[in-house]
Amino acid sequence: MLENGKVIQTKKNAADGTIQFDAISYDKEGSHTYTVREVAGTDTNIDYDDMNAVVTVNVTKDAQTGLLNAAVTMPADTEFNNFAVAPVKTKFNFSKALAGRALKDGEFSFVLKDANGTVLQTKTNNANGVIAFDDLTFTNAQVGTHKYTVEEVRGSEAGMQYDNYCY
Repeated sequence: MLENGKVIQTKKNAADGTIQFDAISYDKEGSHTYTVREVAGTDTNIDYDDMNAVVTVNVTKDAQTGLLNAAVTMPADTEFNNFAVAPVKTKFNFSKALAGRALKDGEFSFVLKDANGTVLQTKTNNANGVIAFDDLTFTNAQVGTHKYTVEEVRGSEAGMQYDNYCY
């Protein structure tokens, strides 16, 4: 909780999500404005709320009793919302076709490269021609567009024409 740009209290939420600040005492009339905001944590799989909740406390004196009264004005939105972003997985499956004879399991190799040309995985085809790369996992910190290429590794079999195409 901030007052005039200075932190006056820091609290953690309870298991039920409630946040309880300590009582603030006033000894004179006046208007006090506080800003409540969430301190973002370090978990990159959590989207932290950047809301600034402004709370106003108007302290007045009862003319008859001389006692101070505090009237609290809360913002319309008092709930800080966070979202746990689970890692996302994606998979690339390609196929290999061979004309002239039956395809053999593990006969051809293929590489998956990132945008920098770094080989991330090398896989071979199965007898049905399927080339199954392992899952790629992306976290909240990796939001964006990622580009990859898949290339056939040139083999050495005589008379074989290898695919030079990048996917």
